[in-house]
Amino acid sequence: MSSKDRRATQRFQPKSGNHIAYAATSAVIRDLSLEGVFVCDLDPLPVGSEIIFTLRAGDQDISLEGIVRLSFTKIPSACDFNRIRRCVPQANCDSNRG
Repeated sequence: MSSKDRRATQRFQPKSGNHIAYAATSAVIRDLSLEGVFVCDLDPLPVGSEIIFTLRAGDQDISLEGIVRLSFTKIPSACDFNRIRRCVPQANCDSNRG
């Protein structure tokens, strides 16, 4: 991490094909860190929404819970992670919008 970068945790650019899935939505991600992720969704959830979603990284599914902290329509929305849990194959790792 650069000495000018004052972030608490380092951010990473996800690889092509990495995305999140929640409800009936799949969205591209960027700026992934241990604390959260920016989500590029054309229909973003409102600030304060608590969601359960699956992060697809390569061939791994990681189930996460988070809260939408920033929500924009033309730029990525920010979602902070609350809890990381192991996603059991064929388990429901999505939540309903709303």
